Amino acid sequence: MANKNRSSFQLSALPVTIFIHLLVIAVTTFVLVWLLHFREGLAFKSDIKQKIFNVHPLLMIIGFILIEGEAIMAYKTAPGMSRKVQKLFHLIMHLVALLAGIVGIYAVFKFHHELEIPDMYTLHSWLGMSTISLFGLQVIPSIKILRYR
Repeated sequence: MANKNRSSFQLSALPVTIFIHLLVIAVTTFVLVWLLHFREGLAFKSDIKQKIFNVHPLLMIIGFILIEGEAIMAYKTAPGMSRKVQKLFHLIMHLVALLAGIVGIYAVFKFHHELEIPDMYTLHSWLGMSTISLFGLQVIPSIKILRYR
């Protein structure tokens, strides 16, 4: 049996990476246009309470789709960097995604508080809170594991 060079079977991640980046930028742009043009805009403080809520979908898209996607692809999108720099970039992107998610959830709680709507009354809210909690909890062992690898 002939011994083949394994590198000849590896596919380049560049075309897929470029496609994913363009797709995520398009989705983020569409959500931003939707919020600004059709849903009154964005604000953390406003007399129009819908603007406060609108921060939530934008930050969830930016945090968990755009930034988290970058964190996942960090090792493929930055192949020229050292492993240590890639790990640091990966960690920072995860933390920024987590922060965006927390601020997005804060916006919903603020919206509910200002309109005196009860919190956590839908399946979406429970699944979302569970997801962000588990995402935050997995960061703790990840930091310890990445530090020693």
